[in-house]
Amino acid sequence: MGRILAIDYGGRRTGLAATDPDRIIAQPLQAVDTTVLTPFLKDYIPKNGVDHIVVGYPVNPNGGENPILRQIKLFSDNLRRLFPDIPLDFYDE
Repeated sequence: MGRILAIDYGGRRTGLAATDPDRIIAQPLQAVDTTVLTPFLKDYIPKNGVDHIVVGYPVNPNGGENPILRQIKLFSDNLRRLFPDIPLDFYDE
C-alpha cells in the first residue's frame, strides 16, 4: 500500500497533503506555486510511493460549478496523462 496524495488546486498556490505509507495519518506537505506544480509532482510522486491521488472539487452550495473547476479539470487530465497507472478521484470540498 502506498501514499494517498491530496491536492487542493488554486489559481496561485496549491496545497498538498499526503498520508503515511500505511495510510493511517495524513499530514500537510506544503503549498506550492501553481506555476511549478506539475514539475514538483513529477518529482514527488515517484520518489514517495504515491499510488492514489485525490483532487479537491469545489462545488458551490447551490450546486453550480465554481469558476476554478475548468482549471482543475485541465490539471487533472494532465495528471492522468502523466501518471496513467495511478487512480485519481475528486472530492467535494
